[in-house]
Amino acid sequence: MLVSPSINLLSAVNPILKFQLLQQIWSSDQDELLVLYRSDINNEWTLLNTYNYNVNSWTEILVALPDASETYQIGFSAKSGYGYGIGL
Repeated sequence: MLVSPSINLLSAVNPILKFQLLQQIWSSDQDELLVLYRSDINNEWTLLNTYNYNVNSWTEILVALPDASETYQIGFSAKSGYGYGIGL
């Protein structure tokens, strides 16, 4: 899993995660991206969103970040479905 360093979001109003995504399907095979967060490094990861569909070109993704905290972390986890891979 790709994990961000701790981020202080306490003073953020309606924080948003913004990233670019590319994950092309190959034949009928598709990879899957999971976006997770935890509000403290000692907490369990919570799923924010799953991307398991064809994204043919670089696409901007916006995700609202709940439970803002002083030690917030974001994680990206991939599951291989034998597609062309995932680009972030």
